[in-house]
Amino acid sequence: MNTKGKKPSSFFLLIAVLALALGIWGTIRLKQRPGIEAVLQQMNRHIHVVQPVPGGTAAKSGMTSDDILLQIDKNPVHSKSDLNFYLDQKKIGESTTLSLLREGQKLDLTVPLARKNSTLFLLVNFLAGLFLWGVGVFVFFKSPRSQVGTIFSIASWSFALALFISWEGFPCGPQGLSFLLPSFHIIAYTLIPALFFHFSMIFPREDEISTHRGSFMYALYVPSLVLIILMEIFYWRSITVNSLIWFQAYKTLFLYFRIYLVAYVLLGIGVLYQTYGKLDFWEDKRKIRWVFWGIAVGTFPFLFLHTLPEVLFGRALIPEIVNYLFVLLIPIAFAFSILKYQAMDIDVVIHRSLVYSLLAGCIVCVYLFVVELLGEIIHSLTGYEGSLFLILAGIAAALIFNPAKNRIRAFVDRTLYRVRYDYRKAVQKFTRQVNLAFTQKELLQLLFRKIDVLLAVSRGLIFLKEDESAEFKITEWKGFSEEEINEIQNQKESLLPELVKTKSVQASLGSTTFREIPVLPDNPILKKLDIKLSFPLMSKEELLGLLLIGIKESKLRYSAEDVELLSLMVQEEVQAIQNVKMRRRVMTERLEREKLEELNKLKTKFISNVSHDLRTPLTSIKFSADNMLQGVCGEISEESRKHLQMIKDSTLHVSRMIDNLLTLSMSESGRIVLNKEKLPLEHVVDEAVGMIKPLAEKKGIHLVKEELHDIFVYADKHSLLQILINLLDNSIKYTNSGGRISVSAKKIDDKKLAQISIADDGIGISPENLEKIFERFQKITPAGRVPEKGLGIGLDIVKNLVHLHGGEIKVESPVADTGKGSKFSFTLSLT
Repeated sequence: MNTKGKKPSSFFLLIAVLALALGIWGTIRLKQRPGIEAVLQQMNRHIHVVQPVPGGTAAKSGMTSDDILLQIDKNPVHSKSDLNFYLDQKKIGESTTLSLLREGQKLDLTVPLARKNSTLFLLVNFLAGLFLWGVGVFVFFKSPRSQVGTIFSIASWSFALALFISWEGFPCGPQGLSFLLPSFHIIAYTLIPALFFHFSMIFPREDEISTHRGSFMYALYVPSLVLIILMEIFYWRSITVNSLIWFQAYKTLFLYFRIYLVAYVLLGIGVLYQTYGKLDFWEDKRKIRWVFWGIAVGTFPFLFLHTLPEVLFGRALIPEIVNYLFVLLIPIAFAFSILKYQAMDIDVVIHRSLVYSLLAGCIVCVYLFVVELLGEIIHSLTGYEGSLFLILAGIAAALIFNPAKNRIRAFVDRTLYRVRYDYRKAVQKFTRQVNLAFTQKELLQLLFRKIDVLLAVSRGLIFLKEDESAEFKITEWKGFSEEEINEIQNQKESLLPELVKTKSVQASLGSTTFREIPVLPDNPILKKLDIKLSFPLMSKEELLGLLLIGIKESKLRYSAEDVELLSLMVQEEVQAIQNVKMRRRVMTERLEREKLEELNKLKTKFISNVSHDLRTPLTSIKFSADNMLQGVCGEISEESRKHLQMIKDSTLHVSRMIDNLLTLSMSESGRIVLNKEKLPLEHVVDEAVGMIKPLAEKKGIHLVKEELHDIFVYADKHSLLQILINLLDNSIKYTNSGGRISVSAKKIDDKKLAQISIADDGIGISPENLEKIFERFQKITPAGRVPEKGLGIGLDIVKNLVHLHGGEIKVESPVADTGKGSKFSFTLSLT
């Protein structure tokens, strides 16, 4: 049964599916098994009626307790096996004649047969079989290329099939497929001991089993095959000739099978015990301990609470259903040992739990004895027989139970197991301490202090990756001299690449009490420094550093608990280091942000002050230019008038720039306050057009305005003027001489909005710049054109002012139906 190499998975899957199908069929047929509704007990080669089921067919037919069953349909019966042989030839609902002995008198009763097995029994039986079948499938597909897993899976399916069918005598009769189920039951049940013995021979180190044992492995199955052949022959013969003698011979063979079962199980346990003594690694020993634990817990109720009481007293102390639940612990323990034994420490499960329970039980017994003694003393002195004293004693026991349990556990660990630390408390305490550290150096020093206190290691060091250079550097160490540290630092180029290949815990050979852990690379530096363990400092998938640990000062090997503790501490350390870096980064960013905010405030204040300071001389310049143009200072020449007009236009342009700068400054500081009022849109547009018209006329551009007398908007007049002027000024800049700019508006009644549009037939805006034009300080200059004057903030101000009014602005280029130019549209509320 060698399964090395690739498994024929489809073949085994077919076996599993066939076993499940037979199991479902067996459960359905088991439901049809007939029986007598009475509790029967076999004593002295007679079947005694213990209790007819109240309201059942037997009770209604006149059967009573203490009746003795002598015959069924004129056939003498001396055992339950004889009775079942005759009953299984009938169907539910048929009647059978029972000859009974009652108080020395013989009488015959006709009793209709009912269903033998209850619904609860059928359900539990099926679920138990299904569970065993599922465990076998799970182990088979979770342990590829494993002979141990394959043998266990076949044994689980055999056990499940035996449970599904449940009894080899059913169904009875020579017709058709009736032979199949009992035949499969015999095969499955009889193979279990050989499979267990085979399992014990190769577990847990199947890779070390010699090839010369192959013939011996096959020989293990010879007794099972002989018993299967003989039992099948006797069973088939008893059915075909309807012979109780042949059936009794079959039951005798079944008794021999039980002897064979016990012998093989004991031999298998002996082999496992012998293997346990030869194993060097605790990891392998734990595997066998799980098997021992499952066998002990699973078979104890079956032997001492079910089988033995039934033999000695004629009845079991626990129902068969409860026995099933305990038996299921056997495959669970086996599967856990094969697949995932590392998840729990079997020493704790068996030894410490047992010691805790025994000590706690002893203390409870002493406590109850003292309570009873005090109760007797109080009764003898006062004659009081009430329950008040017991109630008070129970309350006192409840109050002291938890502290006493903790003290017992600490005493056991300290006295019997020499545990220097409480695993859970050590991790919790370390977590609290690292959360209080503020610097990376504090964290690293704390880690080494805790390692020294808990494990007393001789030496250790930490490599950490520097943020700037991404180079590994020794940042903290213990037990090394300066010369050794310098040597490691100088030779790290040859050391680190080998260590970081495996991003998991590594250990040198013989430094741990368990086997399945990657081995440290064969590096002369590691050997010279006597490094035993390497722990990667991982943050997600990134390697941040390495922790190297030397030998314990006690010279003892590291246990799985030690490695797990160190791994968790390293994880906490990495998280804490990341938190420290994040806090430092957040503080740096906050300081930078505060500095930028301060600079921004200074900039805003500077812009505001400069704008106000510039406005006064500009006003004077404009006022003087206006006076001279109007002849206040006397007649001026055309050349002078031309220059004065240029001065006036420039002051208007600079004034608009100052207005935009002030608006920008107020927007950033949140000081823009809108004084909204109901405004006739036509009047505001006329005013804006009047202010911008000289620029348009100077460039030869036609300004066209639609009739807007029926539209009123709810807006701030000064802001609306600034929006319109900026948009018109922008259109004038990018419209050629002789071009056309139109201002239009329309109502959007369903949204109670007005949409104002300014369209031109200028050069338009390229698609890649449509989103950029609203960004601050963006000046888009088409190829081949001289850059326009301005700061690049006009459209940004327009967007902000429109949004402050609760509106939206959009741009379209080229304009629909024209194929050229651009069109800016924004919305304002009508109410």
